[in-house]
Amino acid sequence: MNGELLSETTQSIEVSESGNYSVEVTDATGCVTTSEEVEITITSIQDPRLVRQVRTYPNPAYSQLFIDSQLDEPVEVLIYSANGQLLYKKAISPNTQRLDIKLGQLSPGLYMVQLMSEKGVNLRKLIKQ
Repeated sequence: MNGELLSETTQSIEVSESGNYSVEVTDATGCVTTSEEVEITITSIQDPRLVRQVRTYPNPAYSQLFIDSQLDEPVEVLIYSANGQLLYKKAISPNTQRLDIKLGQLSPGLYMVQLMSEKGVNLRKLIKQ
């Protein structure tokens, strides 16, 4: 973070503060590659209602992702690539119970689904196969 090396040896890292992040990967033969830097800005709090009342499935997903909301307020859905590029953005209105997102244009890999309500956010991993 911000030029400092974090000693994580895992497939995912949960950040708790704003900053610029990149990932350095070393393969079995010792080859090293570093991702582009991604700026992470933490500006809101977790909304526990999004965890309980908004369902995303299936995961892993193949051709489509369903999002079911039981909230009586709008929920904004954003999908980001692993390098932080915004790929999809749509709001679910309070009267919409299911959103069907076509994933055919996405390459297999890891994505992040961000759900935003008036009171906070929830971030979920999505694996596209």
